[in-house]
Amino acid sequence: MDLRNSDFTRRLAEQLCNRGDLDCRWYHGNWELLNSLGMVSTSGVHARELGALLKLALLDRNSTPRILLSGSTDATLLQILASICKDGGHQADITAVDICATPLELMSQYARENKLRFSSTRADILEYCPEKSYDIIFTHAFMGNFDEAGRAQLVRKWASMLSEEGSVVTAQRVRPVDSSPVVRFSADQSRNFISASLEAAAQVDEPQPGDLARVEAAATAFTQHFMSHAITSKAALEQLFLDANLTFRHLEYKSLAKSFNLAGPSVPSGGEYGFIVAGRE
Repeated sequence: MDLRNSDFTRRLAEQLCNRGDLDCRWYHGNWELLNSLGMVSTSGVHARELGALLKLALLDRNSTPRILLSGSTDATLLQILASICKDGGHQADITAVDICATPLELMSQYARENKLRFSSTRADILEYCPEKSYDIIFTHAFMGNFDEAGRAQLVRKWASMLSEEGSVVTAQRVRPVDSSPVVRFSADQSRNFISASLEAAAQVDEPQPGDLARVEAAATAFTQHFMSHAITSKAALEQLFLDANLTFRHLEYKSLAKSFNLAGPSVPSGGEYGFIVAGRE
């Protein structure tokens, strides 16, 4: 593993990420490095489950479904989608919407390399107005970016963009009922995360000068800035879809295996997730 492979994404984030109140350089600029060390939870940890949900949503679809990717950290969601569509013989018409240009550029590069029918729009999903409806809206752990009122608005927005038999396909974490409404790294969790990141980096073959310093800076920035709005019950998660007049075509809860002794938001260890396919009645 060459930790310097993440430099491209870091430079891209410096060029394209939002600044000011929405500054996300700390996130997109450090994500690939921390992901390469196995320190953050991506849609890739649920690739098998998400693929199964997509197959269900694509049943009886024509060969060119319209699919929206609503929010993405990198190109992983697009990779999962492309693999499932290829296996099923679907030449999907894919659109990605995100408030930041960095993940859109990463997805665009992947789409060009793999000759996908792909377009992207930089926009707040709550303000996005598509010209046509979508057969599938595909997303992962996106609702944590919105508070309670914003989540309700988000799911209603998704519902408004679906075709008559369209589906929302998603996975979303459900936290314990006693969680704080806003989840951040505690001081202990931050120290443990930084220490574990450095330990993982030290095991990389032929580490280069400055690698550990870059890892420490990335892990520190991540723990200082990352936050998530908690959904603290299955009932609360399900009610969001019911209030948007969506019906569950698939609903299942699974816990992510606790692979190491770390805790905190976006850590790929433990945590219960709802896996959902929901569409119009």
